Amino acid sequence: MKNLKLWKYDIRNGFFCNKDKLLLIIPAVLICRMQKFIPEWMLVNLCILYGTLNYTFSEFHTMGIQFLPRMGSRRMWWLSKCIWQVTFVCAAHFTVYLTVWILYLWMPQEEPYFFASRLLKNILVSEEQKNSGKWNVTLMMVLLAVAVSLLLNMIQMLLTLLMGLRYAFLTTLTVLVAIEIFDVGWLGNDMLQGFFSMLQTYGMGESREMIFLVFLCGLCVITALTGSVVFHRYDLTDLQNG
Repeated sequence: MKNLKLWKYDIRNGFFCNKDKLLLIIPAVLICRMQKFIPEWMLVNLCILYGTLNYTFSEFHTMGIQFLPRMGSRRMWWLSKCIWQVTFVCAAHFTVYLTVWILYLWMPQEEPYFFASRLLKNILVSEEQKNSGKWNVTLMMVLLAVAVSLLLNMIQMLLTLLMGLRYAFLTTLTVLVAIEIFDVGWLGNDMLQGFFSMLQTYGMGESREMIFLVFLCGLCVITALTGSVVFHRYDLTDLQNG
């Protein structure tokens, strides 16, 4: 029961404290629509990383000091923050697609620039197209995009323990920029588009279409568990001192 109450608290309080950062995604989507220099995936993920950056740290300094002695388990406190990360990332991607959907209804004839726009266009297809398998492919790509964002956020949360908020954010920002500069396509927009083409070619029926998604989810779990071990052994005075 204690774990369930903590999870509910983190989800409710996490969204309340970061609702403005979640809404920041809306102008980010609009900016992407007005220019083509900053990749959509990069700007959206940057907003999500900024939105989740401070919650675990600030929560420790407020309610965390009270919750930890009652919980009797640092690992469960940490994993509760990971659950909040999952809900925030999912809500952020929902916000992206909702915003793009509204823009799509407003200007349906415009050629979609966003990768999210192209995915949404495949979701809003006829029943005949849904039966062809394109709709399933699109849903797979949505899951891949969410998994990539979640992995980046899990890594950032772990880095906050190891190097603090500022350097953790700068590290993840550097990774995003490096992906774009060095054209590491399998991590950015090209990765998503490449997998989209592959899924359209080979379909959804065989296991290879799920390998990368399972791999990403596995890395998320490993990162979360690693963070729980590090936090369990962590000197909390370091967090108290910032």
